[in-house]
Amino acid sequence: MKIIKLAGIFVVLLGGIILALSISNGGGENPDPDVESLLEQYSREITDSWNGLTEWDSLLFTGNCNKIEALNNDYSASQVSVLREANITRAIEFLEKKIFDEWHSANCSKQKIDTYYKAITKEVCKVDDGAKNNPTVKEIKEVYNVYCQALNLAINALVPNSNFNGETWRNYADYQDEIDRTIRNIKQNSRYRSHLTSITSINNGLNNVDNRFDLGRRKYYEKLCNEIIAYYDRIPTDERSDADISKLRAVRNKIKNEHNESYAIINDYVTKFYRDVMANNRAAQSDASTTVNR
Repeated sequence: MKIIKLAGIFVVLLGGIILALSISNGGGENPDPDVESLLEQYSREITDSWNGLTEWDSLLFTGNCNKIEALNNDYSASQVSVLREANITRAIEFLEKKIFDEWHSANCSKQKIDTYYKAITKEVCKVDDGAKNNPTVKEIKEVYNVYCQALNLAINALVPNSNFNGETWRNYADYQDEIDRTIRNIKQNSRYRSHLTSITSINNGLNNVDNRFDLGRRKYYEKLCNEIIAYYDRIPTDERSDADISKLRAVRNKIKNEHNESYAIINDYVTKFYRDVMANNRAAQSDASTTVNR
């Protein structure tokens, strides 16, 4: 019903535009029949193109825009601008309904949302730069930002980058606190509450975050252990020193305090690394003794 109503409004709007353009070109007393005929034909084509449209059609929108721009040869810039604005307004109204209907759907499709959002920001706003200041476009952008943030937290693994530098890294408990705060903020966001609470995938992901933290924490420390081993493996076996093993032991102890389940992995590596250090120390002592004996 909304689409039918909007189409009716669009017809009335174009009818007024036709009258204005006819008066402008013909002085109001002797309108040019060719002008009236062209505008009436254009009106019918644009109106018919939007009627019955169920999905966004980039080619159709571009075609309408090209027809409007072609009128620059026969009409003033201000006259063409009125027609362009009418077409842009109709496109925004169509996309507004599609994207908000999708956001209110339990099975909301990310692919469809991205299609509609791209149509608004990359197609409509490209044709008319002023469209970015349209209140509806601004609202869609705001909701889209919240939607993407919520969806990313709901479906992606909760495994952050460790920022390991050889001795320190990001504590998973700090990361968990940060995510908890972000989720609380999302759920309190007015746009989230108005438009995104029906989406099953987001609800399931955000409401099941504690179980997802358990899995994320395990994967995080597994990955961190591999990073630690890779970092210290860069030290050649015959160059491993007491200073190196001291740092590695401190890393091991910190891992034990944060995630005891990962302690065994690092402890085994520390044991092997220590053997290399001891072998190097013995070799150094042997070389020193040989030098003294000489």
